[in-house]
Amino acid sequence: MNKNDWKQIYLGYVNDTPESLAKQAKDFFLEICKAFSEKTNDPKKAFLFGITLFASYIDADGTISREEWALFNYIFNVEEATNYESIEQLVENFRKYSSYDELDAIIDQCDTDLKSTIIKFGLCVCAIDENVPISEQRIIEKYAD
Repeated sequence: MNKNDWKQIYLGYVNDTPESLAKQAKDFFLEICKAFSEKTNDPKKAFLFGITLFASYIDADGTISREEWALFNYIFNVEEATNYESIEQLVENFRKYSSYDELDAIIDQCDTDLKSTIIKFGLCVCAIDENVPISEQRIIEKYAD
């Protein structure tokens, strides 16, 4: 998927409802984790990759919106059990202990179909708060290369 392709797909997501975006994001997340689990034969590593990917999207603009927090709760089936501060801590830990370079290297090895799913997942996550600033667009665009 090239940069022009993702921009066309982007237009469909920014006009979608939060409920639809949340359902799609969850489906994409599960698809990504399943593909990585099959590829690595390590379900735990695949799940951690999915969480790291999610954190990279919600961290792209440096803030976590309430809608992104609610999406986290929805995707991980914690139904408000995880408070907003816990999500901020998750992202802070991601910043300290994870490397965007590692994430980039993994994504670079993905086939076109999985990259497309990763990008669509990012679009859903980033559009959930009805605001996709340039910093979020850049991370999605980076993964489209």
